Amino acid sequence: LFEQAPGGPLVKTLIEKFQDVKYDFACRQANPGGGAKKADLVITTFGLKSWGVCQPQHPVFTFEVTVKNQGNAASPSSASLGNKALVDVMADDKAGWGNGALLNALAPGASQVVDIPVYYLQADPGFMVSGAPHPFRATADLLHLVNESNEANNEATNVIKVGAPEACAKQKAQPAPAVPK
Repeated sequence: LFEQAPGGPLVKTLIEKFQDVKYDFACRQANPGGGAKKADLVITTFGLKSWGVCQPQHPVFTFEVTVKNQGNAASPSSASLGNKALVDVMADDKAGWGNGALLNALAPGASQVVDIPVYYLQADPGFMVSGAPHPFRATADLLHLVNESNEANNEATNVIKVGAPEACAKQKAQPAPAVPK
């Protein structure tokens, strides 16, 4: 039998036959200091994929975004979180102008590429031209729905500035459409 007092050396103890023996067990953490396993979503690529048309209810830009789980546990899917977007592309110069996309569950090390269309700005169509170029930013887990090991690395490192589609130039002079009551 080998025994060890707390902080002491391992010693060999001889136990004779039929001798009463008391055992004390100490449980040790298998991964001391390693922390809990968590996902960690990051943007690895972000780019403008295509220009759209300048018509209400149509995309004016489509971005391509790659999201990677660099954590040590799987990330949840958008479906398991109530079909919430887990990756977004938003304009820095116009609050609420952008869009999001759903993600599948991602195993550690896995990535997913998604296309994110940004639609015609019906509330202020002239801004698409007068405010150009527009800075857009991609963010993973914008709503902080995923418990991640690092919440500070979810934004893409680059901002993409896009001009207005040529067909939108005529929108500059037109006022915003009236909202029916």
